[in-house]
Parts: sequence; C-alpha cells; structure tokens
Amino acid sequence: MNLKTIRFFVAGFLASLLIAPAVVNAQQKKPAQSSSANKPASEAPQAAVPPEPKPGGPLGIGVYKIGMTKSEVESAQGDEIAKLVSPLVRSESKNATTPSNEELYTSEIKTIFSDQPFKVMMTFMEDRLIRFRISLPYSQHLKNTIKSQISEKYGPPVEKNDMKEEKCIYRNGSSFTLPKGTIDHSWNYESGSTKVRTSISDFVINVCPSNLRDGSNPIEIMSLIFQVPIEQPKKPNAF
Repeated sequence: MNLKTIRFFVAGFLASLLIAPAVVNAQQKKPAQSSSANKPASEAPQAAVPPEPKPGGPLGIGVYKIGMTKSEVESAQGDEIAKLVSPLVRSESKNATTPSNEELYTSEIKTIFSDQPFKVMMTFMEDRLIRFRISLPYSQHLKNTIKSQISEKYGPPVEKNDMKEEKCIYRNGSSFTLPKGTIDHSWNYESGSTKVRTSISDFVINVCPSNLRDGSNPIEIMSLIFQVPIEQPKKPNAF
C-alpha cells in the first residue's frame, strides 16, 4: 500500500541570476545580455512542488463517511467512487460481544475498483454510522491499489504482520509449509473527539491436508474497514 513523496528542485537557474556581468572597457562593446539575466529573481519560474501527504487517514469512501445517520446513508447520491446499489437490509448476525444498541445492515456497494459490486456491512449506534466493512475479493493487486491510493493522500500505513508458516509433515518424509494468519495495514484519523481507523487486511486460514493427494483449501478473506476505534476498558490495578 507505497507511495513516496516526490519533491522537485530546480538548481542553478536562480544562482545564474546572481552573477553580475563582467565590467568591460568603455571603448569595448558590451556583450548583449540574455533576457533571463535581466529578469528579477522574483519573476523567475518556480518549480511545482507536490503537496505533502495529509497525516491521518480517510473518514470513509466516496460520499459514505463515518458519523452519517442511516437516512443520510440511504439518501446519499453515490458517484463513480462509491455507490450503494441495493437497499440496506437489517441483519441479525450479532455475536456475544456485539452491544445491544448496535444495528447491523447489509448492502452492496459498487466502487471505482471493480465493475462488480462488493458486499458491505454497516453498523449504526444511536443512528450514527460507526463501522462499515467492504468485503473484497482476495487479490493482492487490488489490495496494493487501494493501499497505494490511501497512502498517496495520507502517508504510509502502520503494518501489523501476524502471518505464520505451518509445517505439514507426512509419514513418507514429505513436508511443506502453509501460510496462515493476518496482515493488517491501517491509518488513523484523529481530530478533537473524532477518531476513525481505516484498515485493509487479509486473513488466511490453512489446514494441513490429511494426505498428499488432497490439496490445501485455504480460507482467504480480504476487507476494507472504516470504524470508530473501540476503546478497551482498563482493568483495575490489583496492586
């Protein structure tokens, strides 16, 4: 997900303006000076410097931003960047850790990254969008494209790599390794009380096949997630 900040500097041109023409004898003809030498330094052409990346990260994608109400999300006119292509449908797929005041909705979103829509899950709390996850096809090319675009505007991400190699050993002495774990690239926006964490992550589950004739069937999940960071309550100090 990276992008380098490029700065262009023009060297030598301004310095040439500071060189005074040589003094010649009054009887000699003074050589003609170029128009650029007579031009004030203040009028000299300046090199275009690309803007610095903004610190932090995005608040969402396209018109969909963390903090919007459900009605604002539903009435938003999407564009080529991102557009919901199906209504929000209430989901009851909560787990034991899901707060009771959270409401989950599913839909499909079409983005600039693909002609095919992606599944999206949006979570509202007190009628405010606090999280939405776009399920991406497992593609390193797509991941690098998204990571590159975010980094171009907000700088490089924080990387957390928990990917490991599991070794599969068989009775005939054959062995090989399979990757499993997660790789997460994240950006954090913080301004006053507003905090938004953006991450693109891939998650791989691999299990050694029972025999060499069976191929590995990994579970591969890739997601683009925007969310209000969850503050974990501090445990009391027993000492």
